[in-house]
Amino acid sequence: MNITEEYIQSIAPTTTAFSAGKKLSIPAKWLSYGKSERGLWGELKGSGKKPYRTQIDTVDFAYKCSCPSRQFPCKHGIALMLLYVGLDGKVEEKDEPEWVKEWLDKRTVKKEKVTEKEELTEEDIAKKNNNKLKTEAKRFAEVKSGIEELELWLKDMVRIGFLELPNQRKKIDALSKRMIDAKATRLSNWVRSYAELNFNNEQIWREEALKTTARLFLLIKTFNNYDQLSPLWQQTIKTLVGWNQSTKELINDPEAESLEDHWLVVGQETTERDGITTQKSWLLGLQTNRKALILSFKTNYSNFDHSLSTGMLFEGTLKFFPSITPLRAVVSKQNFNLKELEVLPDFIDNMNEIYQLRAETLKKNPWELEQLVCLKSVQLVLQEKGSLICDTFQNYIPIEDECPEDVLLNWYALEGSSPAHIVGLFRNGKLLPLGLFNQQKYLKL
Repeated sequence: MNITEEYIQSIAPTTTAFSAGKKLSIPAKWLSYGKSERGLWGELKGSGKKPYRTQIDTVDFAYKCSCPSRQFPCKHGIALMLLYVGLDGKVEEKDEPEWVKEWLDKRTVKKEKVTEKEELTEEDIAKKNNNKLKTEAKRFAEVKSGIEELELWLKDMVRIGFLELPNQRKKIDALSKRMIDAKATRLSNWVRSYAELNFNNEQIWREEALKTTARLFLLIKTFNNYDQLSPLWQQTIKTLVGWNQSTKELINDPEAESLEDHWLVVGQETTERDGITTQKSWLLGLQTNRKALILSFKTNYSNFDHSLSTGMLFEGTLKFFPSITPLRAVVSKQNFNLKELEVLPDFIDNMNEIYQLRAETLKKNPWELEQLVCLKSVQLVLQEKGSLICDTFQNYIPIEDECPEDVLLNWYALEGSSPAHIVGLFRNGKLLPLGLFNQQKYLKL
């Protein structure tokens, strides 16, 4: 299990839970603790007669505790992980106690049942496919109805003029909800982005509104020509409109693109909307230079998949969702974690190459809005009005306005004004630094 204190802090439900867990992470606080190839466990004296039993599945990363806390993970689970990190993983290997063995065995059996394929007769398969076609046809009709309303509104807005857009908030909200009703959820997000424009900055909001409108018109026209598209473009457009792609089906699909590599988690971002928090994990294949995006979701009833954390390096296999520019993927096989970078990725020397790279990507897929890039020997230029990144050819790229100040301070503390090899996200003509390479190590910013 390759985890850090920073990672444990990121998955703690509250800062109070993390602080309480840290106080309990001293070995002397524990009555017993141990580990096996698949688990980590410990017993800690609680407020009752019986000690609290805490256990962690180190293969699929899950935790359980006998305490009454409703937090997930509780302070005892956090303490056990911090104990493990504090001892550099040097916890004595022991035979699993019965209470640990029973829990881990149940998890293994449950996992095996999920992966078992249900045997269907030819009649069952035909019936299932027929129902699937009917459901798909019904959804297409619903989406098309919603898109017709969206297209009409866009045409009216262009005819009236964008100056009227700040007064369209109620209409935008209603249209966004209409897209959800029409099962075009991603179109709903596009529509809602109009209401999120900074109308105090007239030049910027007009430019962003024009870009969004152009992309939406192009997407609508492409959807209306769905039958003339190739199967790969059809899947791409469906995803852009709001069709969800099944992770389970992808993993079980023998024809899906599969790639084995040494994968480095270079950064993570979280966004919240309508009670659902989305976590983006950006991965870089060090041997193939392939980029990948893993999505994880958190609601009031479920938590993130905590199997990935920034800086983690593992040997494994990713499966990519079908797309004209395949980027989103899932981890189908994670063999083991690696401690050191054996090779470094290919870096861009001249930052002007980023614009060429963006042009090539947008030519393939006009709706690919962000790009993961690796930059060689760039310097941080701190300024009061917008900091910059400079390469050895004196080319500059502005740093994203929303970039946290801590990111820039961490970069400056690690490298000062010296050139550094960094990884960042390029979007809207600006760059968000994620991390840097230092002496064969990757450091999160």
